[in-house]
Amino acid sequence: MRAHYDPKNPETFTPAIQIAIKENVMPNYLNRKTTEVSNMLWGEYNYDEDIAAQRQEAFDEGIQHTKIETAKALLSEDISIDIITRTTGLSTEAVEQLAKEIEDCKILVQ
Repeated sequence: MRAHYDPKNPETFTPAIQIAIKENVMPNYLNRKTTEVSNMLWGEYNYDEDIAAQRQEAFDEGIQHTKIETAKALLSEDISIDIITRTTGLSTEAVEQLAKEIEDCKILVQ
């Protein structure tokens, strides 16, 4: 199946199904249900790709969260915004926004 997989073509599994039929692997069923089997396989591959994308997205969000928490900690130690942007990789605007939020919280606490 993998040899015939094309992520842009839902009919990608049809050649593999035809090979299975020729090799006498469930030929009656596959002859009747070629489209359904192809769709199921296509959905399964897309599901795997979706899970991989979700995992990557969660990882990226975790990295971003870590950068923000690091920036907050450095701001609380009065480290310069320039050093924080170089250290965390956050933009100057993002660090300045965090600094403003921290300052606003200090005002509310007083």
